[in-house]
Amino acid sequence: MNNLLTAIIILQALDAATTIYALRKRGLVEGNRIMRKWFDLVGLIPGMILIKLAFVGWIWWAALQVPVEVLYLVIAGYLWVVCNNIKIIRSTS
Repeated sequence: MNNLLTAIIILQALDAATTIYALRKRGLVEGNRIMRKWFDLVGLIPGMILIKLAFVGWIWWAALQVPVEVLYLVIAGYLWVVCNNIKIIRSTS
């Protein structure tokens, strides 16, 4: 299970990095309305750090409560998110 949690943490960092790059360096707009409002409220970097820490903390706790397959689904979902971020960044090059 530690390897799965490590993968989730790495994917969270990659999501944060690619999102920040897309918004700051490419001038793109956050596609998720809720996250866009959150970033407007607290700022991009603080908002990203807070949301990622909260999510990782929740996943750490949930990992003890849910079947391991749920962690695989989280990994698959965030792989898609990171790949989509990269695809969007590349399309604006």
